[in-house]
Amino acid sequence: MIFGKNINLWAIEKSDLVQNYSWGNDPELVKFTGITPLPRSGWEIERWYESVLGNPNIFVFSIKLNDSTYIGNVEITNLDWRNRKGEIGVMIGDKKSQGMGFGTEAIMLMCQFGFGEMNLHKIYARILAFNEIAVKTFEKCGFKKEGIERDSYYSGGEYRDILIFGILRDEFREIDKGN
Repeated sequence: MIFGKNINLWAIEKSDLVQNYSWGNDPELVKFTGITPLPRSGWEIERWYESVLGNPNIFVFSIKLNDSTYIGNVEITNLDWRNRKGEIGVMIGDKKSQGMGFGTEAIMLMCQFGFGEMNLHKIYARILAFNEIAVKTFEKCGFKKEGIERDSYYSGGEYRDILIFGILRDEFREIDKGN
């Protein structure tokens, strides 16, 4: 477990899958996270879980409040061990927990883990351009806009841009020591 002030990051467990099933089929969450907008079956969620277990290139944690209430997931994927970088993603699926700073805290904890324990040099995020909340959250965590993948995500009958944000280990250390 990774301990934070208001949340803790836990290894994702099979008992979390029921909630993941619900979130994976929530149209609003799907729209803002970039999940492929298709209905998800319980079997598909379980298959995803099995693919994560023991995969050295995917680190997924459940985000739980201090009272152990499961509110979302945070992950580092697409690991490039040669160049010491990985992609971060966060989702606060519990609607009552959105807008309360838990996503920001989860990103900071995951960056501490990524830079400290995994010895990464860079962590980057791919954010749908219209997701202004995610953009502000990553900027608050010290991520800098690095580029745009134009018309790279198709949803709702239109193509959308993806923004690339990144942070380097030394940049994060400067931000993190102020916390």
